[in-house]
Amino acid sequence: MLAGVLLAGALATDLHAGLAIVDPGIGVSGICADGRVVVGADDSGAIRWDGSAHAIPGGRIAVAANQDGSVVVGSMTSPPHAFRWAEADGLQDLGTLPGCTTSDAFGVSADGNAVVGRSICASGSIPWIWDAIGGMRSLGALDDATQGSARAISRDGSVVVGFSGTHAFRWTAQDGMQDISPALSADAWAEANATNADGSVVVGRYGSPGVGARPLQFRWTAATGLADLPSAEWGATSPGNALAIDGAATRIYGSLFMFLQDASLWSAASGTIKLVDYAQAQGLDLSDWMLDEVVAASDDGDVLAGIGTHRVGTAYVPASWVISGLAGPIFVDGFDSGD
Repeated sequence: MLAGVLLAGALATDLHAGLAIVDPGIGVSGICADGRVVVGADDSGAIRWDGSAHAIPGGRIAVAANQDGSVVVGSMTSPPHAFRWAEADGLQDLGTLPGCTTSDAFGVSADGNAVVGRSICASGSIPWIWDAIGGMRSLGALDDATQGSARAISRDGSVVVGFSGTHAFRWTAQDGMQDISPALSADAWAEANATNADGSVVVGRYGSPGVGARPLQFRWTAATGLADLPSAEWGATSPGNALAIDGAATRIYGSLFMFLQDASLWSAASGTIKLVDYAQAQGLDLSDWMLDEVVAASDDGDVLAGIGTHRVGTAYVPASWVISGLAGPIFVDGFDSGD
């Protein structure tokens, strides 16, 4: 127990000092860009964690944070609205779109001034963007879709990504909502989950209905369109879900779905690999851990947050984790790939 306390303290004071893993004691949902604050929730509600847990009164769950963790967004308990919390101002109810009763916030820009999410109405759900000047505004819909959500915003606040109906979208104020999965078959679906610092790269998953069908991770750029993530072990595709990306778009994180679910890491040199293999090769002892999914990453890729299971005595119990010190190179066949 003492070792866990010391490790948490080390993370709080210098997240980039070296390889370490800790259970923050909350359900993790997001991480600030500099990696020093993790957000999520416990039984009491929304939490901001920096080595110690700090409650956000009135918040049900905290989902995302800005550059340094001084602004946090998520969902309130009552009323069930999106919130924006700032150290200087406290909790702010962002309300809902006209005609809606519920809203959730899922992303925030680096400066904390732009927030994105969804509003839920009787007719469906609508993706939105909020700022202090314009308030909450609908991002629209693709082909009159009745279900949609904004899932993330670029660090500079210029690009929003998410899904509308069965398609993934990328939105800018200049061009509006762009379908970035137009070539999918009629019965397929796609959703964008994250984007890099400037919004030029979008990641997520797509799939088709059917028994045993697995979603596949994708990476989108204007030059390549929607492209599969290859992997050495699984071939041209990576079954699973791409959930996070570093600021420079050199690494993509999420989970692999094969026989078991494994937290994953992609780079151009390595393809998609299991995070546990990479972290252990770097020297991190994970003998008491099973890593199921990466949910968030710092901009430099040095700090990751996710979910899995942790051995306590002879039993494995569900737990969240934060790993620091992972910004080293990807090695292929013993050589630095220089990715």
